[in-house]
Amino acid sequence: MKLRTTFMIAALAATLMAQTAKATVLGLGDAIGYLVNGEPANPTDELTYIKNMAAFASGGADPSSAGKVYTVINTGSHPEPKSATQVPDSANTFDVTGQLYVLVKYGGGSVGADYIWYVGGLTSVTVPATIAKAGPGNGQLAISHHTLAVPEPSTYIAAALLLLPFGASVVRRFRKVQTA
Repeated sequence: MKLRTTFMIAALAATLMAQTAKATVLGLGDAIGYLVNGEPANPTDELTYIKNMAAFASGGADPSSAGKVYTVINTGSHPEPKSATQVPDSANTFDVTGQLYVLVKYGGGSVGADYIWYVGGLTSVTVPATIAKAGPGNGQLAISHHTLAVPEPSTYIAAALLLLPFGASVVRRFRKVQTA
């Protein structure tokens, strides 16, 4: 009887955790902010752009310098990412499971903008496929690529350690049932 109760609690917890993950459509107004002239476009520099935007949106100093202009759209407390991976495709829907931020580069070269969204807790996002061209002339800028930023590995270790007592209690109860 106790074993069945333990498994029912575990199943309920797994169901609740699965329901928190979701997909969503993000508009430009949902972004933390954007960076104009975010060049160069390599993962190391883009991680710096994401860190700067997260700090700026959390009340930090304006990191704008050397032709890179940061604009905050939504303020709030944002955790610092530790690493980034660049994904070289132009799709506007992508998997963000386990990620904290997504930076989407629109356009390229000296024309364009890098929009940064906080995506913690989401599984999939859809962002605008194009944005209006800033500056002289008309037109649209398409997605060049996107970069995903993740938390430091110790975050995952801490989560696993939190589940350790629950796993130990399940093993103890299972052993009691087996020996009885």
